[in-house]
Amino acid sequence: MLGLSDALKQARKNKVAIGHFNIAVRSKRAPDQRGVQILKAINPDILVEGEIGDIGTGSEIHDAAPDLSKGLTAPDEASEFVESTKVDILAPAVGNMHGMLKSMVQGQTRQHLDIPRITEIKRAAGVPLTLHGGSGTEDDDLRKAIAAGINIVHINSELRVAWPGGGPG
Repeated sequence: MLGLSDALKQARKNKVAIGHFNIAVRSKRAPDQRGVQILKAINPDILVEGEIGDIGTGSEIHDAAPDLSKGLTAPDEASEFVESTKVDILAPAVGNMHGMLKSMVQGQTRQHLDIPRITEIKRAAGVPLTLHGGSGTEDDDLRKAIAAGINIVHINSELRVAWPGGGPG
């Protein structure tokens, strides 16, 4: 079995595209930039995405909503994180969550995003932003989030629920 370094070198040699790597950080402390440097040394074309703040994990269907107000990404934290890690793309916590609530699947509730926070984070971080956990978000919030600076939207759980036989989890 190839290690990560060898797999990336082989992919580059064979001209295989590797889109991006995601570094998820669930604490307020940003890691150093060694991981990003290693990936970029192996293949400078790799984009590295960093996730900061608390948006949960996985794409499960949840019974109850976590308190999304805790663990939101602050603009200064976003700026510090990008500067210290040298990530190319940032995935902040702005009222989003991985997975969906049962009430979202049933169409009873929708997720709402902190649009002013997105604007501030975009200005402070200066890199493209990804919205992880976009499933179950109010359509108008998605439009406003894109206008505020979100460049990439991940909607996995909602697609899996809609796909025949895909189901949640």
